[in-house]
Amino acid sequence: MLEQNSLNLELHPFARSFWTDDEMFDVTGATSIALIKLMQGQKLLTPGRYKNSAGKLSRAWKAEELFRIALAIDFSDQTGFSAAATAAILGAMGSDRIDQALSTNEALTEIDSIFRKEREIDSRVDEQGLPLSWSGGGTAIERPVRSRIRIVDREFIHLVEFGVDCDHEDIYETPEFGLRPLGRLIDAKTSSPFVESYVSAGLKPGEVSKPDLSILEVHLECLALSPFENRAFGIDVLPMFPIG
Repeated sequence: MLEQNSLNLELHPFARSFWTDDEMFDVTGATSIALIKLMQGQKLLTPGRYKNSAGKLSRAWKAEELFRIALAIDFSDQTGFSAAATAAILGAMGSDRIDQALSTNEALTEIDSIFRKEREIDSRVDEQGLPLSWSGGGTAIERPVRSRIRIVDREFIHLVEFGVDCDHEDIYETPEFGLRPLGRLIDAKTSSPFVESYVSAGLKPGEVSKPDLSILEVHLECLALSPFENRAFGIDVLPMFPIG
């Protein structure tokens, strides 16, 4: 469990490496803790702890978790699934695949590299611990991997991943990219939905791809932009998407 000194609250969240509940709400657009708790139940979020001004432990959110929360909010808005069903679907996907779909690690590495270079150029920082030129800066961040959640008949869930080469040609069905069945959404309209694996359901992916069934595809790389838009890192970040 991560514990942070309460004095770090004087610093910008990016400078101190964690976001408080209020800061998380501000940058993700979350409006209640209900979705957050559902995601924790799916092991998509594991917040650390810091001592607040009253000496009590409060949640400390990592940068990766901001994007996962933002994705859940956007996914629910776009699909009309409840918070509980959204958490179940993303839980079947898993935090590692979510981070890969959003190119989160690459984005954070790039932002951190820019931060370090700014500090090397001028070691002076403002009262929030950011380089003096930081607030007026900006950068472009690529999200090179196309990832979609394909929902057939609002029940059968697949992850579709495409790689993009230097000529912007899609790469299909490779060991790294392709169609991944995530499972069958059960009890979607109840308070306790869950995703049953295809093996447990006795199904094969081809059995749920009939043309008479409804298909909804959600482009994940285009979602979870609120941490960028709300300047979670103190600078302007422009995400760049694959062409086509």
